[in-house]
Amino acid sequence: MKKFVFLLFFLLSALLFANTGDVEKEIPCPGSYLTGLTFDGKHIWGVDRKTDKLYQVSLEDGKILKTFTAPGYFATGMAWDGEHLWMSDIDFTNTSTESYSGKIYQICPETGKTLHMIHTPGADPMGLAWDGKYLWVSDNSDDMIYQISANDGTTIHSFKAPANNPGGMT
Repeated sequence: MKKFVFLLFFLLSALLFANTGDVEKEIPCPGSYLTGLTFDGKHIWGVDRKTDKLYQVSLEDGKILKTFTAPGYFATGMAWDGEHLWMSDIDFTNTSTESYSGKIYQICPETGKTLHMIHTPGADPMGLAWDGKYLWVSDNSDDMIYQISANDGTTIHSFKAPANNPGGMT
């Protein structure tokens, strides 16, 4: 009897509740090569590496509300700190020797103006997140996760990523 009740409960819960992976809502993507997303509490922000644009997107209908030129050339991630946008970027300073460095830009969400820029500890920042005090960066070149100061990029804490090629963060 216990097995029957458990099986019945399992079947009913599978039919009544959303399953992992069910799509709740779709909105159109503002670009063809979105490499970073963040949520500001009301809108989605995305950065497209192909168009080098930042997009503010309405959750209601997917309408693009604002578009700004990205401050860097090879945008890789985005974060929201409650007041400003942050965008990670790979700066190809010398493509012939594949010499590059990571940068993070603080961006005004009203004007798109770059307010501040810091260098990342690793050369290939991919994911970016804000924890209320610090930025967190996943770096693809050294497979590391860094907690850094948003003021000057100082590394507060770092550790090896749990897998190779770490990407997005939240």
